[in-house]
Amino acid sequence: MLARIVEGAPSGVAGASGAEGAAEGAEADGGGRGVAVVEYDGEWADDLMEGGGRLVLSSGEVYEGQLARGKYDGFGVLACADGREIEGAFVDGAASGVGQLLTPAGDRYVGALAGGAREGEGECTYASGDVYRGEWRGDARCGAGALEWARGGRYVGGWLADAQHGPGELTTPSGAHVRAEWSAGEIVGRARLTWADGRAYRGGLAPTAGGEFAPHGSGAGGLADGSGHYAGAWVRG
Repeated sequence: MLARIVEGAPSGVAGASGAEGAAEGAEADGGGRGVAVVEYDGEWADDLMEGGGRLVLSSGEVYEGQLARGKYDGFGVLACADGREIEGAFVDGAASGVGQLLTPAGDRYVGALAGGAREGEGECTYASGDVYRGEWRGDARCGAGALEWARGGRYVGGWLADAQHGPGELTTPSGAHVRAEWSAGEIVGRARLTWADGRAYRGGLAPTAGGEFAPHGSGAGGLADGSGHYAGAWVRG
């Protein structure tokens, strides 16, 4: 059965149960509590939104795609109230499975989704041109992954809560190679730095401009002028 409702169910169509189901599904996808159906244009079955349709909620959310038992279920496109857009598979009211997520900032994610969030393996191309490929948990980079910066350079290793965490290796834009342990996005302990010209250093490191790193603190390595090897305290190279 095809029907169109605006601000409630039309006469002869018991749409209340369908509206409640849709609101519950929208809530799981990021809509607020107590959202109501503003407009629905689509199919019905057994007094529930069932089949293909377009749904507008009072939260500002707009969904177009398949529904089952009054919830998003099947392939669909969801324009969220917070500006995100999700296209892909929906299960029981939430994006789950492989899909695409676009953010208001211009980032584009393609990969696994669960409960409307990035979860599992996926690739995100940021508006800046940076690209991350790897694992996600709770909508954040978490687990093993690789980030390539648009400016040049690449990090491969562990992630936690969107920051480098655990063992990882980084190549800087100049071609230098860093092997280190990371915590909350910062190098901890002694690291190994190998410059593009083959010189090597082991010890403390500090970030410098342009995504580079320089010896800082206690360490030992080759001098930049090629005059020999130095062991002791360093101040940013």
